[in-house]
Amino acid sequence: MKRFLLILAMALATTAVSAQTVASYRIEPGMSYKELKQLYKGQTYTKTAGDPYSRTWSALSSLAVPGLGQFVCRENGRGLAFLGGSIALSVVGNFAANDMIDQFERDANGKLVLDDKNELICKNKNAAIRDLGILIGAGVAELVLGICSAVDASKIAKVKNMYYQDLQSRHAVNATLRPSVNIVQTATGTQPAAGMSFALQF
Repeated sequence: MKRFLLILAMALATTAVSAQTVASYRIEPGMSYKELKQLYKGQTYTKTAGDPYSRTWSALSSLAVPGLGQFVCRENGRGLAFLGGSIALSVVGNFAANDMIDQFERDANGKLVLDDKNELICKNKNAAIRDLGILIGAGVAELVLGICSAVDASKIAKVKNMYYQDLQSRHAVNATLRPSVNIVQTATGTQPAAGMSFALQF
């Protein structure tokens, strides 16, 4: 009796866990990426012919212009964040470059002046070195931002494709028709009888 009760309790616990898992995995049309990334892991993605988003092109787009891949995947908020960061870094780099150029002497015609050693004459070497550091830092930061944007765009494409696949499979209807042969008992003995079996899954 105790063994029976133990088996029954384990079965009920397993059913409860299974029901909880199914409930937490419930999907609906129009879900946001913030919700989807809690349900799907990009590492388990398998490409299918009907996927609406290309992870390769999304990544390449964001690598060329940070945020563009996010716009392609219809994640405009994330796209604006990456694009805004890229523009800000470009502005900082441009200011640093212009300020660094202004540290060098120019003649009345605006041409750079060279000294006796055929080198540029710098008015403030420390400021020029500082501006060069800012320029290099902004360039490296923009490169890192582009890579992060590309990785993020690829992940978005995979997660959204998995979501799309689940939506399609949930609304799909599969019909299967199979021939069958059975042995039928008659008054004169047994004989084969041919038939068809039909299965509908939706």
